[in-house]
Amino acid sequence: MATPLRSDIASFPAPPPPPPWWGNNFSCLSVFGPMPVSSPTPFLVPSYHARNPKFSERPILETLNKTYRDLFADTQGNSDVIYLRIALLGGPGIGKTQVALEYVYRLHDTFPQLVIVWIDGIETLMVGTPEQRRKFNPLDRVKAWSQINPDSRWLLVIKNSHDQDRPPLAKEDLSFLPDTHQGAILLITQNKATAENFIAHDGLLFEVNTMSTDESICLFKQYITTDGVDDDKILSEISTHLEGMPDTIVEAAEFIRRTNVSIQDFLQMLERHDQKLASFLAEYAPPGLGPRPRTSRLAAKVWTVSFEYIRLHRNPIPLKILSIMGVFNTHLIPRLFVNNYFQSLKAKHKSQSNETDFEEAIRILLNSGLVTTAENDTGNLTIASRAHLLTRKWLEQEYALSQLTKTALFALESSFPNCNIPSNHETGETYLSLAVDILQISSNSESDNDEKLSKARLSNELGLLYSARGEGYRTSAEPYYNLSFSLHKDVLGEENPDTLTSMSNLAVSYAKQGNLEKAEELGEEVLRIREKVLGEEHPDTLISRHNLASIYLDQKRWTMAMSTQKLVLETRRRVLGVDDPTTISSMLNLATTYRCMGECEDAAEVQKTVLDLVTTKFGEGNHEVVKVMHDLGCIYYMLGEWAAAKSLMRRALEIEESLEGPPSVATVTNVYNLAVTIWKEGVEGREVAEEVMQRGIVMSRSIMGTRESAAVIGRMQKWLYRWGSEFDEVRGNVDEISERLGTLMFRVDENENDDKEVEEESELGTVVIDRGEQTPDEESEGGNPLEFIEWLLDRSDC
Repeated sequence: MATPLRSDIASFPAPPPPPPWWGNNFSCLSVFGPMPVSSPTPFLVPSYHARNPKFSERPILETLNKTYRDLFADTQGNSDVIYLRIALLGGPGIGKTQVALEYVYRLHDTFPQLVIVWIDGIETLMVGTPEQRRKFNPLDRVKAWSQINPDSRWLLVIKNSHDQDRPPLAKEDLSFLPDTHQGAILLITQNKATAENFIAHDGLLFEVNTMSTDESICLFKQYITTDGVDDDKILSEISTHLEGMPDTIVEAAEFIRRTNVSIQDFLQMLERHDQKLASFLAEYAPPGLGPRPRTSRLAAKVWTVSFEYIRLHRNPIPLKILSIMGVFNTHLIPRLFVNNYFQSLKAKHKSQSNETDFEEAIRILLNSGLVTTAENDTGNLTIASRAHLLTRKWLEQEYALSQLTKTALFALESSFPNCNIPSNHETGETYLSLAVDILQISSNSESDNDEKLSKARLSNELGLLYSARGEGYRTSAEPYYNLSFSLHKDVLGEENPDTLTSMSNLAVSYAKQGNLEKAEELGEEVLRIREKVLGEEHPDTLISRHNLASIYLDQKRWTMAMSTQKLVLETRRRVLGVDDPTTISSMLNLATTYRCMGECEDAAEVQKTVLDLVTTKFGEGNHEVVKVMHDLGCIYYMLGEWAAAKSLMRRALEIEESLEGPPSVATVTNVYNLAVTIWKEGVEGREVAEEVMQRGIVMSRSIMGTRESAAVIGRMQKWLYRWGSEFDEVRGNVDEISERLGTLMFRVDENENDDKEVEEESELGTVVIDRGEQTPDEESEGGNPLEFIEWLLDRSDC
C-alpha cells in the first residue's frame, strides 16, 4: 500500500549531466584522455583489459606472431610484410578477445618501443565533434606519433563486439583507417562480411575455433586443482558437454571452484540437468544476440546447472531474490534494495530469519554464478546479461511475470526514501534506475488502485530527485510529477492531500522551467482547494500561498508578490510563532522581494530581524546564522555601505571557518564577495582584496567540479587577471577553468544578461545572494586570455 506524500517540492542544487558526447561509446576519451606525442612510447590498453594470468595456450597465437614478427622487428622500413590488416573472426564465447589481449601483451614484452592502442568499438573512432575527435581520437594521435617518430611501429587493435547481428561495415565505411607500412591493424569481429571488407585484397582473415580436448583440459587446470587418476578423462567428458567453448569452460571451472563440488559431481550435474528446461530456454533468442544455436544451447545448459545448485539447498530465499532481480531490465541491483526485500519477506511470513540467513542466501547466489558482485562495489549485485535473459524466460514459464512485477513495484515503493529530505537523496539516487525501470515495465499492464498509488508515490519521488539535480534535469522531472498527479487524482480525487501535494509539485516544476502561465493556473487551483478543505491558516494552505507568491516574483509582479508574502508572514507569525522556521523563511523571502523592488533599506531591516532571531535560536556558531549574516552584508553592499558590508562578511567567514567540515561553494562565494567589497571600499586597497581573492582560489581547489563552483572560481580568476595579479594559480588554471565551464554549463541564453543574484535553498527558505560587482570596464593590454571564461559567465545563469 502506498504511503502518503509528506510535503510539497523542495529543490537542492546538484551537478548537471555530462556532455551528450561523453558516453560509453567514447571510451578512448574516458579511458585514455589525450594521447601523448612524445616519449614514453604509448601503450594504450584500457585497465579493464588487464592481462589474464590464467590464459591457456592457443595455436592461433603462433600464427599471429609469425605474421607480424618481421614488421615489428624492422625499424628501417625494409620489411616485406604486406599483411597490414588482419581480422580475427569467431562467434561469441570463442575466446577472440583473450587471444588478442595475450598477443598484445606479448608484443609489448618483446617490442617495448611498439605503439599499441586498443579501441572498444569501431564507432568510437567516428563519434564526437571534429574538435573532440582531433583532441581525443587515438587514430589521429597515432598518425601524429608516426610523423614525429618516423622509425616507430604501431599496432591498432579494434574490438568490434556484438556486431554479428548488425549490418556489415562496407569498404567505404572503413576507408578512414590508415594504410602505412609503419603499422598494422587487428580487427576482432563476429561478422564475416565486415571482416572481409576490412582486409580487402591484401589482408588476412583468421577464424578462431573451439578448443581441442587437450586445450580444454589445460584451461580447466588453470582454474582448478586436480590430482585424481581419472581426472583428465572426466575433464575430457565435461569438455565434450561444453563443446570446447572457452567462455563456458571458464564458467564451469569457476562454478566448481566456488562451490567446492568435485569434477565427478559436476559431470553428473551436467548429465542430469533439466534437459526439457534447457531446451526450452535454448530456443529463446535474446534481443540483440541473434540466432546462435550453440551459444544459446550452452548458455541454457550452464544456467540450468546453476539453477539446480540453488534448488538443491532447499532454501526458498535465494530463488525469491533471483526472481525479483530478474524482473528489472537493469542488471545492476542495489544490495540495499535486496536486503529490504528480504526483510519484507520475513515480515510477511513472520519468519525468524536473521541477517546471517540473508548473507547465506547471497552466498548461494554468488556461488551459483548467476549473480556476481564487483570487488570494489559491494553495494551492488549484478546479474549477468545472459543469466538475466534466461532468468526472465524462466520467470515467464514458471510464474505470472505480471504478479512478480507487482511484487517488485510494492517492494521498491516501500523501500524508497522520502526525497523531500536532502539527506535521503543519496539513497534515492541508488534506487533511481530501478524506479524508472519498474514504472516503464508496469506501464504496459492494467493496474489496480494499490498499484496506481505505489506508482504515484514513486513518480513523485523521482520528480523530487530530478528537481534536486538542478537546471539540466527539470524537464526530466515534469513527466513524473504529471504521472503522480494524474494517478493520485484518478484513485483519491482532487481534494485528497496527496493529490494536492503532487499537483503543487507539478506547478513548481512548471515555474522552474519558465512556464509561468501554467504554474500560476495550477498554483491558484491548489490554493483554492486547500482553502476550501483545510482552511486559510493550515500550514499546507500557507505553503500553497507561498509558492504562488514565488510565481508572482518570477513574473515580476512585485506588488502581488509582496502582498501575498506579507499575508503568509502575518499568518505564520500569528499561528506558528515568530521563531518558527517557516515564519523565518517568509521573512527572508519578503526581504528578497524588497531587494527586487530596489527597496534595500526595507530589505536590510527585515534581514536584521532574521539575523537576531536565528542567532537567538541557533547560537552564532551555525551555518544558517552565517548565511543570513553574509546576505545582510550583501544588502549593505547594494546600499553602498562598504564598511558595514565588509564587517558582516568578514565575521560570517570567520564563523564559517570555525565550523567543522570542508569548504563549500557558498564558502568560496563568501570569500569572493568579501574581496570585491574590500576593493570597492577603497580603504585597505587592492592588495588586501587580491590577497583575499587568492585565498578563495586556493580554497576552491577542494570543491571543483560543479557548475556553481566553476562559475565562482572563473569570476575570481577574471578579477585577479584584470588586477594584474602574478598569482601562479591564476594563469596555471585558465585552461582548466575554461574546460570545466565549457563542459559543465549547458544552458546558454543569448537574451539573458549576467544576473548578479543566484537563488539558493536552505532550511530557512529561499534567499538571494549578491555575487558581486562585474569586473572593471578597462581591458588589459595585449588581449585577455580569459575571454572564453567571460563569455560563458556573462551568458550563463550562474
